[in-house]
Amino acid sequence: MNDELVQKFCEEHMVALQKQLKDIYTIETPEVLNDQNESTINVNDKLSEYRFMEAVYASIEQSDQQEGEVYHQYQSALDQLRAKKTFLLELKEEIEEKNEADIVNIKIMINAFQKEM
Repeated sequence: MNDELVQKFCEEHMVALQKQLKDIYTIETPEVLNDQNESTINVNDKLSEYRFMEAVYASIEQSDQQEGEVYHQYQSALDQLRAKKTFLLELKEEIEEKNEADIVNIKIMINAFQKEM
C-alpha cells in the first residue's frame, strides 16, 4: 500500500473510533446539570469545562479578603460547581465500569493506527 492510502485508511478508522469513544461519554443531561438547556452532554468535555471554571473561581479562596458580596457570590458558585463536578466524576466512573472493554479496545486501536501513520 502506498503511504497516502495507509494515511487515509488510518485516519478514517481513528475518526470513527474517536467518535465512538465520544459517544460512550455522551449522555442525556442529568436534571442536576440542566441549567444550560442542553439535551445531552459529553461528560469529559463538561468535566474539562468545570475544571477550568474551578481554577478561576478558586482564586477567591486564596484572597486575604474573604468577605463581601463578591466573595460570597463566587464562593457560592465555586461550591455549586464542585458539587456538580463530583456528581460528574461519579457518573464518569459508572460509564467507564459499564463500557470498560470498549474503552480499552478503542484506545488500543487508536494507538495502533497512530503508530502506522
